[in-house]
Formats: sequence, structure tokens, C-alpha cells
Amino acid sequence: DLHSFPTRRSSDLAMVIPAPSAPSSASLRAFIEGYPQGGRIARHSHDWDQLALIELSAAIIETDAIFVVHPLLKALWLPAGIEHSVYSPRPFRLHSLYFPPDTLRSSTVPEILGLDDLTRELVLFLSAAPRPSQRDARHENALALLVQQLPRSRAESFALPRPRSARARKLAEHLLQHPADGRALDIVVEEVGGASLRTFERLFAEET
Repeated sequence: DLHSFPTRRSSDLAMVIPAPSAPSSASLRAFIEGYPQGGRIARHSHDWDQLALIELSAAIIETDAIFVVHPLLKALWLPAGIEHSVYSPRPFRLHSLYFPPDTLRSSTVPEILGLDDLTRELVLFLSAAPRPSQRDARHENALALLVQQLPRSRAESFALPRPRSARARKLAEHLLQHPADGRALDIVVEEVGGASLRTFERLFAEET
């Protein structure tokens, strides 16, 4: 099931490690899921590590600690067990592969990975066969090549720490949940946060 889907740099927190046992295409979990209206995928976590590509539009991944922008043509690496939600105001489609925890990367935080063209096409090819019965020797070879290519993918910085104070978090959550609010920002922050725009500018500069 897809939804079962600081301040050092994430590259300082994670180190690529050799897989203790190479995954096989028979055990690989793969999904493609589209969201034609956009919107929010409710908070959830995965029991396996997730590698996902996004199509049509970018999305925001929200965890307890950070916001991560998942851009087009980039991959999201999401370690198992991290509670998160996904939001995009526009239609998007996720191509996801799932691997047993800690078999490909030892990251403990979400990462955005820059993939070369070959690695990106391997992810798309493998995710297009969600059932083991759809796979053959080509998929086994593609997975073996992906396992070799993925460690070459470097983490890129697309993360923003969540604010620490309660009122700054409240304002951030309001803005995420109501992106179409067209009122002037100073009116919104005073109504939602109970303080001036200048106060919140200072809080966000200090906390993020």
C-alpha cells in the first residue's frame, strides 16, 4: 500500500553504505499513483525505505522537523518510519519504489537526490511493473543497475526546518492549508498568529 507513502545539511547526516543483500525484483515493491486534483496525502509512514519520482508538478513533504520541496526531475529518498504528509495544489503523479530499510542508504532524514537520466529512467521502468508477475529478466537487470547507480546520486538541499515556536508553527500550518488565501500577509499574520508581520519575520528568520 502506497500510504503504509536542523541544521546540518542532510548530506552531513547520511552516508551511502553497501547493501547487505541486494534486493531482487521479485521482492521489490513498486507503485504509480496519480492525484488528478492535487491536494494532500494524509500523514502516514512506510515500513520500507521509499524512492519516489514526481511528475506533473512539485510537492511539499512535511515531517515533524522539516518541510522538503520535492521538485520535478528529482527523486525523494524517504527512510522507513518517518511520519509525513504530501501536499501539492496541482495535479501530480508519484512513481515509487520501496526497499527494505537500510539496504541502500543509511540516511535518517528525507533527502532530495539529483538523478542522472539513466537512473531516472530505471526508476520509471521498474515502477511501471507493480506486480511481480509483470516482471522478467529485464527488471532484474534494471534493478541491479539501479542499485549500482543510486549511491552516485548526491543529496541536494531542498529542505526548510519547521519553526520551533507554537505561534510560528500555527501560522506556517495555516499558510500551507490555505494557499488560496488572497488577503494581505500582514492581515493574515495578525488574525492567525496574533502578532505583527515584523514579529513573524523575526521569528522565521531566527527559527528557520
